[in-house]
Amino acid sequence: MKNIPETWKKGAIIGGSILLLVSLAGVFYIPRIREMIRIKAEIAQTEKEIRRIEIMGRDFTPSSQEAERWKNVALTFHSLIPPEKDVPGLMYELAGLAKKCNILDISLKEESGGKNVSEGRRPVSPEPSVKSEIIPGEGVGHFSIRLYFHSEYRDMALFLKEIQNIRRLLLLESLVIKRGFPLISVELMVKAYYGTK
Repeated sequence: MKNIPETWKKGAIIGGSILLLVSLAGVFYIPRIREMIRIKAEIAQTEKEIRRIEIMGRDFTPSSQEAERWKNVALTFHSLIPPEKDVPGLMYELAGLAKKCNILDISLKEESGGKNVSEGRRPVSPEPSVKSEIIPGEGVGHFSIRLYFHSEYRDMALFLKEIQNIRRLLLLESLVIKRGFPLISVELMVKAYYGTK
């Protein structure tokens, strides 16, 4: 060892250190590199599948019977979107359905845009100032109404079933049920659509 020049010793130490670092980097990074390559291949495969489906969608021509059925669906859909908001009318209809389902303490309130869920009953706004949003390019706006009430499970289920019979397009946005005695407390939010043209 004494006969080996100093520069060779330093070179051997530096070379060994570099070799050790490269080996450690390979141990840590090669699996990650392989995972990245696998993910890129999956993304490429998914994009290829999306393009194939888009081409199929463009080339699809429904049968005359299917086209007629979709035309009827479109007509029904448009008949469920009234030309104006009529917030008081919808609130009155929802309150009437609640009474029919043995729900006597319902409170309705327009939703002002916040997403937080609060507890308890709320008073009905005398003149709701409903915040509406326009769906771009569709000529359709919407607003939300939050309902609070206490009921039995059976009456709540009946109320949800009856809401489906309203001749207006409604979307159930949220439903929060809290156990209580003797009745459950329910907080429900529906989105109602209306025409803007």
